[in-house]
Amino acid sequence: MNNYWFQFTNPTDQFRIESNMLVKAFSFVWLAVAGVGVVIYLFRSGIGLFGLGMGGILAAYILYANIREKIRRKRDGYYVYKRGGAEDGILFYSEQGRELQFYFDRRADTIYIPSDAKWKQTMPIWARDHKQQIVDRIKRCVGKRLIGNPWKYDETNNSDKIVPGEMQENSPTTNSQ
Repeated sequence: MNNYWFQFTNPTDQFRIESNMLVKAFSFVWLAVAGVGVVIYLFRSGIGLFGLGMGGILAAYILYANIREKIRRKRDGYYVYKRGGAEDGILFYSEQGRELQFYFDRRADTIYIPSDAKWKQTMPIWARDHKQQIVDRIKRCVGKRLIGNPWKYDETNNSDKIVPGEMQENSPTTNSQ
């Protein structure tokens, strides 16, 4: 019996969660050691307190932005994130522990949204009647790009550009329903 409040559907899910926790712990330790090293270097170099102060301001801003985003996610009940490579990937829309997946293509600067007919075919029951609300939330969260062209949202019937319905129900990071 595992110590998690949910049951895994297959053993690879448990491995993925445990390895993710290990990566987070390693990252925290690595950042702490690197931070101590930077502080020691700044005190020994000519930059001294000015550099330390600027680093502190930057760290405080990053911490503030992360906390603000966590509060927004909790308040609004949804969030959007992307996973993928340099050319394409998957955009995840997560709401109350349930996820939807959409393909995106960085080369074409396009996020592919299923057409109305494909939406009703491929999306889980909870999302079928909320297409416009979900797409508006995705647009709000994805926002504008600082480099390159703005994202385009292409409604498509092309099955190669739509995440299959059976994958919508079995998200790799949550147990969608």
